[in-house]
Amino acid sequence: MSRLQAVNKTHINFHETAGISRFREPVTCGVPFPKGMLYREDPIFLCDETSQSCPSQTYPLAFWPDQSVKWLLLDTQVEIKRNESKNYQLARAQKQQNSNDGISVIKDDTDWIINTGSVLFHLDTQQFTPFRKVQTQSAEIVDAVGSGFELVDDRGMVYIPVILEMKTEVCGHLRTSVKVEGKFQNEKGVCLAAFIARLHFYRQKSFVRIDFTLVNSRPAKHPGGLWDLGDPGSILFDDLTLKVKLVKSSYTRVEYSHDAAMPMSISKKQDLLIYQDSSGSENWQSNIPINRNGKILHKFKGFEVRSGNKIISHGHRANIL
Repeated sequence: MSRLQAVNKTHINFHETAGISRFREPVTCGVPFPKGMLYREDPIFLCDETSQSCPSQTYPLAFWPDQSVKWLLLDTQVEIKRNESKNYQLARAQKQQNSNDGISVIKDDTDWIINTGSVLFHLDTQQFTPFRKVQTQSAEIVDAVGSGFELVDDRGMVYIPVILEMKTEVCGHLRTSVKVEGKFQNEKGVCLAAFIARLHFYRQKSFVRIDFTLVNSRPAKHPGGLWDLGDPGSILFDDLTLKVKLVKSSYTRVEYSHDAAMPMSISKKQDLLIYQDSSGSENWQSNIPINRNGKILHKFKGFEVRSGNKIISHGHRANIL
């Protein structure tokens, strides 16, 4: 079997488990290849069970010693009915497939504009708000004043995220990702922690995925080889919050689900809160999840969905959409 024939037999199965019909749903996955099967210069694309080509974007992540591809990052957008399974396969392309209706990025010193074809996302290059402005064709959605990340220490001191470096990590027609690195500092310029964020934008989509990591670069002391809570090198903070303030509208609603396998619920309330207090397992009151003072602070099992003082629903473990 030739290596190109082998590529054509690389099958990928998608199974919809949440009971929601998907239309051009973005999917990102890694595909492994044995040594010598695929090389960087080999143009490939994704096709469905009827051999129709599907939108796809590929990028090699790792290589074998002979420089063949070991791991390939695949982006696509699938159409699949609720609880349906679909089989796709990677196929040899006769020529590199290009798209003219992808994602555009415009950069200047203070503002980056990401155009997905559905929404314009304006990114601040100085402070990780993360958005200065979000625009559809008819209206602005996000109010930058009152929006953004905020870190609060145990004394109530507020730290804001200052950007040190910002770059496009993936620039494709289906998905573009921006990597942001910076630090949380207070009004006196004192830094509490660093952060790394990745924002993923998708073609013709009005949502964005944010992967956010809080970074403590200080080494732990761990005397005696013990990694104790409250170590002098650790960071104690009270709250890390992302606030997204919407522009005032005559009609606002939130669609949410506290479980990916459950249908979406609709709320018109302005104060919806989903709060996970403990793990939700049978051992949620065990002495393992203690704080630095050896105390258990959990008040109840699992999570609650609240609006004001009213509990709308509750459960064990929230998997929020």
